[in-house]
Amino acid sequence: MAVAKGGNHLFSTAVGADRAGLPSIKNEAIKEVARVFKDEIISGIYVGLSLGYLDEQRSAVEQALTEISTQEAYGCRKTVLGHPKEVIEEFLKELEENKEAWLG
Repeated sequence: MAVAKGGNHLFSTAVGADRAGLPSIKNEAIKEVARVFKDEIISGIYVGLSLGYLDEQRSAVEQALTEISTQEAYGCRKTVLGHPKEVIEEFLKELEENKEAWLG
């Protein structure tokens, strides 16, 4: 999740299904959103993914988020990956710190 200047759900294509119908994280879609909307995204990018769920996909998510946080093409923005509860808490901290700019 992320805060953007517009109201569209930017990450709607980030999770899909594989051929067996199981959840599949679309890392290239996440990176594309970060690149295409780098000027519209005004917060960090937060990904909630519990350990024990889709563990075989976690390293690819970590790699995608590392690219987003370190490469100018993606805006070199903060990225957070962790348990959904912890990620939401971190997001709320950033919201509190930036509420005037984001909500004003």
